[in-house]
Amino acid sequence: MCKTKTVEIALFCLFYSPIMNYLSIEDLSLHYGEKILFQNLSLYINRGDKIALIAKNGTGKTTLLKTIAGIEAPNIGSKVMVHKDIKMAFLHQEPILDLTKTIEELVFDSNNPKLMAVKEYEYCMDNNIIDDRLTDSMEMMDKQEAWDIDVKVKQILGKLKIFDLSQIGSTLSGGQRKRVALAKLLLDEPDFIIMDEPTNHLDIEMIEWLEEYLQGR
Repeated sequence: MCKTKTVEIALFCLFYSPIMNYLSIEDLSLHYGEKILFQNLSLYINRGDKIALIAKNGTGKTTLLKTIAGIEAPNIGSKVMVHKDIKMAFLHQEPILDLTKTIEELVFDSNNPKLMAVKEYEYCMDNNIIDDRLTDSMEMMDKQEAWDIDVKVKQILGKLKIFDLSQIGSTLSGGQRKRVALAKLLLDEPDFIIMDEPTNHLDIEMIEWLEEYLQGR
């Protein structure tokens, strides 16, 4: 995993799931007028695959990734089929974050059941709620095995050199925003990750940690 001035990397990472085939692409094409970005591409990605897409700047990698993710529409006749039971996540080259929120709020703003359970439990504790809502939240914490999630949040953010969870998004540098977005994506625990230039704004230590983390999933 590396980046030079002329080469960019994008990654497809697929983790454990009982489903074998995650993505099927057939005859994928995209033309802008007479300009052909890609044409008649076919690709099949299965459980456990980790694929790097490496090419020079401006060759259409980001557009290809967005087309696969359903963000951009391909030409008529192209087929992009993602298994309906797969949770897919996309790391944008320029992260899309609500910069009015703190880092902690950004991380926990998620549909991940574990993070939602923690958010509900902490809301009850912060607001001195001691009725059935607190009981339900504790049961959900047990069910999701979420009692140690704060440790995992701090561990992942720490590996990406983000330490002050109370910091407002608007005060973050571009590199910090990308790393917060990466941490948020990893904590959401999707089955299928597409990352556009994931090593931008990462130093060697962080890149090595990310490699190990992805290999271990």
